Amino acid sequence: MNSKVLISFCLLTILTLFFFISFYYRVEDIETIESLNFSYSDDYRNNSNVSYVLKYDDLINKYVATIKPAYASDSEVEFAYLDKSDLNKLINNLNKYRVQRWEKFSNNYSYKYYGKNSFIFSIKYNDDKEVFASGKDRFPTNYYNVKDLLNDFFLELY
Repeated sequence: MNSKVLISFCLLTILTLFFFISFYYRVEDIETIESLNFSYSDDYRNNSNVSYVLKYDDLINKYVATIKPAYASDSEVEFAYLDKSDLNKLINNLNKYRVQRWEKFSNNYSYKYYGKNSFIFSIKYNDDKEVFASGKDRFPTNYYNVKDLLNDFFLELY
């Protein structure tokens, strides 16, 4: 086989693989959020789990955040309304960390066990997309960045 043909074939193969991989790993940016749920625990003690829920309320045409910090009792759960700038800030940061790639991340999570170093994350976005991830002692890429981001974001509303 001619060396020019072989080189051309190799380059074509590499380009084809590059485009396939680029397409396969491409994720759609989050533009709108219908709902977001994130809860985690870093401790075995009672009430140590943290829970954040963000949902669009059609009746009042606003986003409502439910915030339960670590060690807060049920009576200390707070509700807050988000404005458009807060929501856009959150969306931009979630896109930055590509949480869309967390889809189907699971580390043998059991709903019966919600102990130390465990989490559940779900988001519905862009009308028809959904991501669900959960784990115990193992986490998806950028987990700690997203956890810090969500803690800062929701506790600022608290």
